[in-house]
Amino acid sequence: MPPPIPRKSSARRAKSDTYVSSDRVLHTPTTPVARSTIARALSLRPSVKGKAPSAAPNPSTSRSSTFPIQGQHLRGPTAASDADVSPGGAETVILKVFEALDDFDDLFATAIVNKGFYSVFKRHELSLMRKVLHAMSPSAWEHRETCPPWTFEPGTEYDGPKPEYIPETYLECYVRDSCTINALQSLIHERCQSLLRPRTAAALVSTDPQESSYVNDALWRIWTFCEIFGCGKGREDDIVGQMDWLKGGELVHQQSCRATIMSSDSFGLSSVLMCAPDYFAKGNAGGLTAEQLYDMTELWNCLGVLIQGIYGRAVEARQYGVFDRTDIEGGDIDGEEAMLEEWCSYLLTHGLSTILDLAAASTHPDPTVFTLAASKGYMTWTPPPPGASRSTFLKDALSRVYEEKIAAAFAQSNRRQQARESSLRRSAETAKRRERGASSAERPFSEWDLVMNSLDSAGRGPPLMSRAFAQPTAPPPTLNQCENVHPALRPAQHPPTQHPPVQHYPAPAPAPAPAPRPLSTYTLSNPHVREEPVSQQHPRQSQLYSDDPAVDSADRAIFRIVEMGFTAEEARRALRVTDLGDGLRVDRAVELLLRA
Repeated sequence: MPPPIPRKSSARRAKSDTYVSSDRVLHTPTTPVARSTIARALSLRPSVKGKAPSAAPNPSTSRSSTFPIQGQHLRGPTAASDADVSPGGAETVILKVFEALDDFDDLFATAIVNKGFYSVFKRHELSLMRKVLHAMSPSAWEHRETCPPWTFEPGTEYDGPKPEYIPETYLECYVRDSCTINALQSLIHERCQSLLRPRTAAALVSTDPQESSYVNDALWRIWTFCEIFGCGKGREDDIVGQMDWLKGGELVHQQSCRATIMSSDSFGLSSVLMCAPDYFAKGNAGGLTAEQLYDMTELWNCLGVLIQGIYGRAVEARQYGVFDRTDIEGGDIDGEEAMLEEWCSYLLTHGLSTILDLAAASTHPDPTVFTLAASKGYMTWTPPPPGASRSTFLKDALSRVYEEKIAAAFAQSNRRQQARESSLRRSAETAKRRERGASSAERPFSEWDLVMNSLDSAGRGPPLMSRAFAQPTAPPPTLNQCENVHPALRPAQHPPTQHPPVQHYPAPAPAPAPAPRPLSTYTLSNPHVREEPVSQQHPRQSQLYSDDPAVDSADRAIFRIVEMGFTAEEARRALRVTDLGDGLRVDRAVELLLRA
């Protein structure tokens, strides 16, 4: 009988039951949010060895395999057999799981699932925090990338090497800034009810992340804007860079941006476009919409109201040095009030943390607000040059981009409306044309067919005889005379036939000679068409040139076209095609034949 297996010592049990070792606890986030998240995740952790689980797994349906990750092992389910996974492959899979998360609570809870997950999390902690924050709120992520992990006095630049973020400082800065935004939301809801839309007022006090997300994003963007273009950096008048940031960095992120900027005189050396970082305007990807721009304008006006308690306190302002760098003399009440408002506009350019610090103190009757501003270095400010003002900071860029968005939307809708009206107008004109054609075409098509049939029969029959007048009958045309007539109008060669005698009438009185007919445009442009005297033309042509309105217009139109060198069949077909109900048009028929 084999000896019994010895029990584990208390030291081994304590070591195995401890979920996070002491050396790792030193590297875990120490903020209240992180500690509460880890504690909650630990309370939901599966039972440790030595304690009975609530429900034992069924070995027949679930098996586990070991995935080594740099000296450690990850327990995971497999289908039927143990499969060896390389440490690099397992770490890649775990990283994909971490990168798919969009909340810090989920990230920290997933990191302490087991030792394998925790080790991967610790090796990529900062990059995972940045990716999760970007998934949570791109505007908050850009603000965190824009703000350095240190503080400095207003109006000063840090010339030393830039400190890098570490996971602890990154999370602590984000939590601190989130608390600032939450406090400002409460102040705005309390003091600016008359300036807020009902939708915005409800979002300020809502506990639903989806409902309040657009307010948070607007405040994050305002703060980032102040960090880039305010805070005494001398970029308050960089309207091109400000508008480009609101549009998502169209100028900065284009490939030929640097060469274009360097060759343009419209950009100053202080323009942020000259040395914009890669994350510039990435929180506004694709550009802000008109609604997002309006949200920023609404909240920016509310932020200005929070520090309006400083207005009218020129005596205290002069006492604490607000006017020391100005040329405003004592007793100039209007000048002092205007310069005090400029100083408040200067304070707004420093962002939300400055506004929050001064908003609460500005309501006190004592000079606490000026004492606080002096302690933070805000008395060493630079007044704007004559004719300039910081009161348009952020407002000018917002209004310009907003107007462009509205104008583009209106132009698009206007083009659609114009296209719709044009289509309706064309449809109405077509309907009127059809009605006009139907009302003018009083002659039925049967009459047209009769006319065409009569013309066909006339063309196939013997030559028409001229009306007999008291004139000597013209002798039959000779061969030379026939050659002078158009081929289509030459008389057909038929054997001599017997005709009944023609009754002659007295000749009428001689009419005055008609005026010569002007040459048509077609005759002038075509030298092959000749104007023949009436005496040398076919008798039928003589009838067509007569001014008698009783003569059939169809016959006249056909023979006029035939005179131009076309056949009678072509003339009939062209007249039929071009007849729109307003009568026979020789000009349209000739134009159709010339294009054919």
